[in-house]
Order: sequence, then structure tokens, then C-alpha cells
Amino acid sequence: MLGPNSQNRIKFFLFDGIGACISTFFLLGFTLFFNKYFGLPQQVLLHLTLAATFIALFSLSCFLLKPKKYQIFMGIIIGYNIIYCIFTLFTLIENGNTITPAAIGYFTLEILIILIIINIEWYALKNKNIFLEN
Repeated sequence: MLGPNSQNRIKFFLFDGIGACISTFFLLGFTLFFNKYFGLPQQVLLHLTLAATFIALFSLSCFLLKPKKYQIFMGIIIGYNIIYCIFTLFTLIENGNTITPAAIGYFTLEILIILIIINIEWYALKNKNIFLEN
């Protein structure tokens, strides 16, 4: 059984999953309707969409299943988020000659938000005495 500290940390999976769902929603919209404003190949946007969808499904599954060794899964989520940021940054650099300022703005903001989330999750994972309230 999970203690109160563990249960509150499990909520990070929900938080992360919702964030990844929001990314998926926006990326899907860009892929289908607004690609001309971003200047990225549709296949690249599709890969980013699939990566965000995978992170959402993994995070939400962890939230629903409430694993006893949640620390391992939080570490995996942190790793996935870091890889997603690196892949996104690489994508921007690789397509630098075609991307628009709108794409640069959106993906820069997305990376910054994800880095903040990574920092919060890492801090929560390493500091066992925080988030004790229900």
C-alpha cells in the first residue's frame, strides 16, 4: 500500500500525462490544419505527435496503476521528457531553413515548460519530505 507521500507523488503522473495530452492535441492540430504556418514536414510533426502520445499514455497508465516502486517510473518519465526535448531541439535545428517564427516560438515554449516539469519531478523524486499533504 502506498503511503500519503507516495500517493501525492503518484499525482505527478497525472500532471505529466495531462501535459503530454495537451502537447499531443496541439501537435495534431498543427499537423492536420496549421502545418503551413510552422514550416515543418508533416512527417516530423507526426513523429513528435506520436512521441507526445506515448508519453501521455505511459504517464496516465502509471497514474491509474499506481506502481509501488513509483520512483522507477518517475525516473523513466523524466528520461522520456528529456529525450523528447532533445529530439524537438534537434528537429528545430535540422529544419532551421524551413521553420517559421511561430514554430520556433511554440517549440521553445513547449521545451521550457517541459524543462520546468522535469525540474519539479526531479526535485520531488529526490526530496522525500515534500508533498506530504493530501
